[in-house]
Amino acid sequence: MKLLNLFLLSVSLVCAQTIKMTSLEWPPYSGKELPEQGLSVAIAKRAFAAMGYTLEMDFYPWRRALLLAGNSEEYHGYLPEYRALELDSACLFSHSMGKSHLGMVERKNKPLAWESVADLGHYTIGTVQGYVNTHAFDTMANQGLLRTEASVSDVLNIKKVLSERIDAAIIDRDVLAYFLATDSTFADQGNLLQFHSKLLEEKDLHACFQKNEKGRHLAHIFNQGLEKIDITAITKEYFISLGFSRP
Repeated sequence: MKLLNLFLLSVSLVCAQTIKMTSLEWPPYSGKELPEQGLSVAIAKRAFAAMGYTLEMDFYPWRRALLLAGNSEEYHGYLPEYRALELDSACLFSHSMGKSHLGMVERKNKPLAWESVADLGHYTIGTVQGYVNTHAFDTMANQGLLRTEASVSDVLNIKKVLSERIDAAIIDRDVLAYFLATDSTFADQGNLLQFHSKLLEEKDLHACFQKNEKGRHLAHIFNQGLEKIDITAITKEYFISLGFSRP
């Protein structure tokens, strides 16, 4: 009986050191088949490893990833995520895991002319279902002051811009660079596109933990781990491993 108790205790300790989170296919930040399962995952795994924890990731469509991370006892949270006021009630945000340069992909021969988000009302802008954009953009879109067209993925939005079905699409600069460099679909037409020089916002990327006692503990552990690693160096090395330079 004593040996059994010792065995159960050891199993419990091992399980306690393994963290499970969800994510989506959002290269180069996350993806099941990416090197190290993506840049954000690589950073998160190293941060947890610095504190003696192992991170395991499961990948789902974005809405399902959010649902499982928030309501399943199997998972402790999800990543990566932009910080947004509407998420604060359900999410404990980690410290920053890196930067995302959020802007728009457009055709080179039809660049957008805009200074404020209100100016975008002259265009049809593609978005991705379930994604947080910026507070100003999402507020105006929800009020019907902007013409938006939601798609299920960034890739579909890029195709829509190419075919001139929409004028532009919101996208992360590195996500666009990744698809143009690696997706054969854009091999002959990628040069027709560009990332607009004006950003919507430079945003921090975070891990989101469940808003409970366990989540608070893990967020604290994770934040300590982030302080022990060099995110800038990891990011630079990761893009070298992908074979193209970060824009």
